[in-house]
Amino acid sequence: MDHIQDAADRAEQRAQRSRQRLTEGMEDVTELSQEMANAGLISQESADETARISKAVSEKFGQLPPSAQLKANDQLKSIIERIERMEEEKKTIADDIRDIYAEAKGNGFDVKALRTIVRLRKQDANKRAEEETILETYMQALGMI
Repeated sequence: MDHIQDAADRAEQRAQRSRQRLTEGMEDVTELSQEMANAGLISQESADETARISKAVSEKFGQLPPSAQLKANDQLKSIIERIERMEEEKKTIADDIRDIYAEAKGNGFDVKALRTIVRLRKQDANKRAEEETILETYMQALGMI
């Protein structure tokens, strides 16, 4: 569980840095618009509106309410736990497949051939036929068949 909390802490630190950059960016926009108004490039009303919008954006997105933080932490924890469960299931399935190949080998089957057949059966029939035709053409050109 410590690694989940560490991941949540790192995510919160990144989010905090992003919120800080957003706030600083909004301050820069406000300062720039005021400088433009002072230089006569835009109206003072436009500069004031920009300042109002920048302040609203900073207030809305600059701070994450504690309930949202808890929700984000819970969501992150849930995602991590689901991935861990899937990884465990994947390992269990891989172990089961290994056991089946061992059983096949014990019964005298060629495991390499079985793996090839499984791989070929996964392929699209047309793609498999195309690859087999190319392989046969190359083998004929090399005098192998």
